[in-house]
Amino acid sequence: MFIYPIDIERSLISAALSGDEKTVKESVHFIVTINSTDAVSSDERLIQIITLISSTIQKIMSECGIEEEDMFGDDRSLYRELRQANTFTELERIAVQIIEKIMDAASQQEDNSSNKIRASIESYIEQNYYKDISLGSLAEHLKLSETYVSKLFKSVMGVNFKEYVMHYKYLKAKKIMKDNPTYKLKDVAQMVGCNTPLTLSRLLKKYDKGGI
Repeated sequence: MFIYPIDIERSLISAALSGDEKTVKESVHFIVTINSTDAVSSDERLIQIITLISSTIQKIMSECGIEEEDMFGDDRSLYRELRQANTFTELERIAVQIIEKIMDAASQQEDNSSNKIRASIESYIEQNYYKDISLGSLAEHLKLSETYVSKLFKSVMGVNFKEYVMHYKYLKAKKIMKDNPTYKLKDVAQMVGCNTPLTLSRLLKKYDKGGI
């Protein structure tokens, strides 16, 4: 009888998704070791564990949004990669290598996604900063919930939505005033979307002192 505890599988999946290489190695080592230390260890047992580990790795890829073809090519498969192992020790090494490869791909995928979202946010604000924009209008533009965009914005941009937009208005106002020194404060305020000259004056005082 082979042993494949569900809590260990969950731990392995969770570790892979969070980038915890140490726990990934420990979990794979536990699964392999506990099934290879008794007298009934055999080729059949090895194939059974390969099948179960293959299933677990497929779950990890699914959670990461990674296709098997992208990882191994059209002429290979996850099972075939694992089936190269002739011993439990080889299986452990290959399984860990595959999971680490998936983790690297997921990390790159996440970086690319963050860059795309950042570009979309920056583009939206650049095109609409002088209007009465809000977190809700940005969420609508991104086709995401406002609650999610609020957390996403802080994570990607480093500050909250309101702070970022106010600082952007400040930067635009400073450039306009530098390029057009004869413009009145009320005109500049209107151009950058500040309701009153007082609002712009407060922004200038705040950020001229390094308020962000």
